[in-house]
Parts: sequence; C-alpha cells; structure tokens
Amino acid sequence: VHGDALPAAGRALLTDWLVRNKTGDRRIRAGAPRGWRVGDKTGSGDWGRCNDVAVLWPGGGRPPLMLAVLTERPDSAASPSEELVAEAARRVLDVLG
Repeated sequence: VHGDALPAAGRALLTDWLVRNKTGDRRIRAGAPRGWRVGDKTGSGDWGRCNDVAVLWPGGGRPPLMLAVLTERPDSAASPSEELVAEAARRVLDVLG
C-alpha cells in the first residue's frame, strides 16, 4: 500500500480491502487510538496463535505505521487471544503514538 511496487490503482484496491476487513476488529484495530485509520490482515492457528499485521494511518499529516503482532501459547489446544493482540498493540502505540 506504500511505495511503488504496485500501480496506484492496485495500491488503492489493496488499501480498501485491508481497511474494510472485519476479522481484525478485536485485534490491532481495537488497540489503536480513536480516529486512526487501520487496515489489517489476520491469522490464527493451533497453539493459540493469534496474529495481525496492520498499516495504521494516524492522521494529522503524520506518516503511516506498520505493526505486526504475533502470539503463541504454550499449549497446543489453547484458544487464540484477540485481547492479547489488542493489548500488545495498545502498549506499542501508546509509546509510538
């Protein structure tokens, strides 16, 4: 979505897909400050894996940020924790924000 690896129309389409994604509503998006625009791609798996990679646009002329939060639990049958991803994002963005 940044740089020139894709033509402008491709960047706009990819950005739209990421921003309209709903699977990340309780992950990085939930930890982002109010008013920030977020586009993300999520993933989950066994061992309680709960992941999210996001582009965040803070607004106010500030440059976008890229953030990846990858989590794993010590038990193969553990459930993924979206709250853990949101809290990790919140802590990082509190420092960077």
